[in-house]
Formats: sequence, structure tokens, C-alpha cells
Amino acid sequence: MRYTLMNKNIELLVMDVDAKTGRINELCGIRNENSQYLPIELSQLGSYGGAKSRLTDWWRNRIIPSSRIGINEALSKISCSDSDSLAVKSLGLNLSDQYWIRPNAEVKWENVNFFTNDFSEDIGNLLLSGRWTGGSLISPDSATNGIVRKMWKIIRGRRCLFKGSFQESFQTEPFREVFASKMLYKLLDGLEKRYHVLYGLLFNTSGLTRSVYSVCENFVTPDTEYVAFNQINASYKRPVRMSPFDFCASFYGSKKWVLEVMLILDYIVLNEDRHYGNFGIIRDVNSCEILGPAPIFDTGSSLFHDRVAINPKSLASMPFSSNFEKQLNFVDVKRYREQLIGLQWVYKDLFYQSFDGCFEDKSRIDRLCDIVGIQISKLLRIADSR
Repeated sequence: MRYTLMNKNIELLVMDVDAKTGRINELCGIRNENSQYLPIELSQLGSYGGAKSRLTDWWRNRIIPSSRIGINEALSKISCSDSDSLAVKSLGLNLSDQYWIRPNAEVKWENVNFFTNDFSEDIGNLLLSGRWTGGSLISPDSATNGIVRKMWKIIRGRRCLFKGSFQESFQTEPFREVFASKMLYKLLDGLEKRYHVLYGLLFNTSGLTRSVYSVCENFVTPDTEYVAFNQINASYKRPVRMSPFDFCASFYGSKKWVLEVMLILDYIVLNEDRHYGNFGIIRDVNSCEILGPAPIFDTGSSLFHDRVAINPKSLASMPFSSNFEKQLNFVDVKRYREQLIGLQWVYKDLFYQSFDGCFEDKSRIDRLCDIVGIQISKLLRIADSR
């Protein structure tokens, strides 16, 4: 079946999609006059070979990966062959951008997008809990990437993301996500709070099981899209003599400090998973203008979230160095000395507030809190030495 890839109501290209598997069979035509509205990593799609392969890679990077916890069981319950076919049922719509596949000219963005229209929570509940009692598959959850269980809900008109843990028996990430969010808010004192994402906790008890989720509001609007640096890296060639850090900072312009604050936060909470997919920029989809850095988010994979032993030397940082101390070489730590002093006064309160109800034992929790204090002290020593 033929679909037109759209950016809101702008036609981008035509492709043939297998009705059963949801796989792209053929790229049938490109609307070159609208090339500026293509996703960043497809912006040169018509100028070299391998266009179908590039399109397929883009499509697969924005849907549920095969590594998502419980995805195979979920697909079996709804008789979908794989994530591609599930995404097609919702026309590829999500809440991170405005790209979608239009089956015919009668279907309009205004009537189908999930930013302004209601959507079903049925598929989200399946992906989050594994339970399926039937219902609709029309949901942004059908085309939301990431390996952790998650779902979108509409709460008082706001689109909110609920996210669980990688290991269901050792539910740690939501507490760390909330703590990192509180720490970030303090780090942004005297700067711009709009780069903060507020996370909360939701506990759910069903029968003998107890689950906890982090919850945050969507920071993408009907007129903007989130563009991760893995997308940028696939589209722009980094100059040979430019470091990866400086290359990323070049897209932030005068807001380079947002990148620095992110690395300071990651140092404090020992975040092991700052990959190129969970930081980036915000782009205006109407003008194609880069508006600036995306807010700092997705810091749950921190503070030994999946490790029994608490040994800081066993951890590796990302993405500019595998060594947390060396990664700070890209940061003017002294600039944030006042914020770090402020954190020294409040981090314990913020920590124990965030970890209230955590499944980990008290001695481990206390040890993690001590490590946070040590990391802040190290940063202050670095600030005073430079």
C-alpha cells in the first residue's frame, strides 16, 4: 500500500509499505520542493544512492525497538508481526515530532495528530503492564522508541510520559530520574529553568505486584520537534579538528552552558547512559529553524541503577569520554561554583525525598547519598583549582 510521508500537512515523499509487515518496500518519489521539511537525517535523501535504506533506518529508529522489555509478548497478544506493523496502524504518529504516513489525501493532520486529539491508552497499558483485554491501537505508544516500558497518558489536557524500569524485579530508575530532576532544578538557579524537565513518581499496586513509574510532561509542542544528536551526527559531517563536544556545542550557540550543566549533573549522579539519543535540539517544524537546546532529560540510568556492588571506579561515562573526570575537561566548572555550593546544602533533603518508597535497603540508600555528596565536593575542588 502506498503512503505519503508527511510533516504536518506538507508532503515529503511517497513510499510503498507492506500491508502485513509494515516494512518499506519501495521509495516511490520525493517531493524535492519540500526537502527542507524532511527529518534532519533525511535532508540529503535525494542527492545520493541508498535513499530507501536511509528512509528505512529513520523509520525503524523512531518506533519500538525489538529490545523493548516485553515487546514480543505484547505483539503476540495483538497479532502484530513486529513493531513496524504496529506503528503503521497509528500512521507512524508520535509525540516527539510531526512526521506521519498519510494513506490518502482525505486524512488531515489536524484530525489525527496526538498533540491536539485524544488517543487510546489500550496499547500503552499493554506495553506497560503486559495485560491486554482488547481495544484500540491508535496511540503514540505504537511509535515511541526506547527499551524501557513506557506509555503516554493525557492528564488534565497535558501529554505525559510514564516510564518504568529496565529490570522489573529491581525498580530503580524512576527514583533516580526524580532525584536528578530535583538536582537539575537547583543547578539551573540563576540560569534558565526552561531547560529543566519536572519528573514525579507514580506507584501502582495491582494484586501482589508493585510497580513505580517516573512521570513527566511532554516538552515537544505541535509546532516543534525533538532532534537527537544521533540524528544530527547522521546528517552533518563533523570537522576533523573539532571535538565531538565542540561539534554538539556548535548547535547550542550561546546556550553552550546547557551542555555543560548536563555533564555536571551526569557527574554528580554518575549517569552511565548519556548517549547521543537522549540529548539534542528543538527545531521549529514550520520554519525549520533550530530554536536551541532541548531540555535535559532521561537521567534515570544513574547511581548504580542496575548494579549490586557500589564501586564508582566500575562506571563509565558518556558520550565525550568514558572517564567521568576527563569528561569534565570540557566544562568550565568554576562558572557553576555558586550553584554547587547551593547543592551542598540541600542534596540530602532532595535525595531522601526522591527515594522515599524505594525498594532498595536503607544501608544502600545511605551509601548512594554519601556518594552524591562526594561528587559535589569533588566538583567544588575542581572549581577552586581552575
